[in-house]
Amino acid sequence: MKKLTILSVALLIFGATAATLEYPQLGLQQRAIGQQNNPQPTQDDPKKLGYVSPEFAEKLSQDQIDQINANVETLLITQSCLRCDLRAVNLINIRLKNAILTGADLSDANLSRSTFEIADFVNTNLARTNLSEAVLVGARISNTNLRKANLTGTNLDGADLRFSDLRDADLTNANLRNANIDGASLDRASMGGTIMPDGRKNQ
Repeated sequence: MKKLTILSVALLIFGATAATLEYPQLGLQQRAIGQQNNPQPTQDDPKKLGYVSPEFAEKLSQDQIDQINANVETLLITQSCLRCDLRAVNLINIRLKNAILTGADLSDANLSRSTFEIADFVNTNLARTNLSEAVLVGARISNTNLRKANLTGTNLDGADLRFSDLRDADLTNANLRNANIDGASLDRASMGGTIMPDGRKNQ
């Protein structure tokens, strides 16, 4: 009886110890599974976009986005940003006069309904840029990439567009009165209702 009692006590102690060791391990496994199914967002996710359009942010690093935002602040304060990276920025309905953007990259930007009177866009990349209903009266836009740009209803009265690339651009109802389009490429451009430099309206 004495040996049986000692054996029984030993089995009870071993069983209790085993149960104590297994329980926290099971708890750790459950917490790990929970974390995999519901990952916590990091500090850099989502990105801090500022002026950058969300649909283009995935193509840019956070450092590039930060630089673009800094460039926008420089432009808004000084009205000048030569050769700046301003890709995919949202600058809707802003007003700048005599702005200098020579050599800047504004591809995929949204500048709709904005005013850039007598601005300098020479050698600028405006590919796929939304300039619909913008005011670019007297702007210098020569040697500029405007491929697939949205220029619907844009006021380009007196603008200098010499040797600019306007292939596949949408110039529907745009105003090109008094504009200089010598050497500009207009292949496949949409020009329904466009007012031409001589004042004639396209049908």
